Amino acid sequence: MIILSIPKELAGKIKSIPERPGIYQMKDSQGNIIYIGKSKSLSKRVRSYFQTKANFNKIKQMVFNIHDIDFIVTDTHLEAQLLECCLIKKYRPIYNSQFKNHKKYVYLIIEDDNSFNPLSISLERKNVYSFGPYRSRNILVNLVKLFHKIYPIKKGLYSYEFNYHPLPLSMKKE
Repeated sequence: MIILSIPKELAGKIKSIPERPGIYQMKDSQGNIIYIGKSKSLSKRVRSYFQTKANFNKIKQMVFNIHDIDFIVTDTHLEAQLLECCLIKKYRPIYNSQFKNHKKYVYLIIEDDNSFNPLSISLERKNVYSFGPYRSRNILVNLVKLFHKIYPIKKGLYSYEFNYHPLPLSMKKE
């Protein structure tokens, strides 16, 4: 085990962390939260970051950027898990990868009323005419463009109107 060097003020703060369940927030030099974690024993978990094997480059890089640690003690591990999830979604720390996925999926929304834009892309399901989830926003944008080619959308003054004809207008019998 390699013990990474810890600044004195940070070492004192780490010693004050209790062996209770809760969450910890690691901050950079500007006070930005860079990582949020939970543990059944806060003290043991936080200390483990500073006693790590040399081959965990991500952890070594994160530890190098830690200038402050805050913690919140909870009554149960379940409470810590729920709090961790909420805080990660709120702050989106750069070293947390879990719980970020919810923003990566998109839906195709087809409005059934005379809305300004009958086809749209959304991060959440909005109605019964929501299709998805799609992992790639680019694929969905291309799909919407394809729909526009197949079913031409004519832009009115305040809305789009579908103008679909089974035959081209020039072939229609008059």
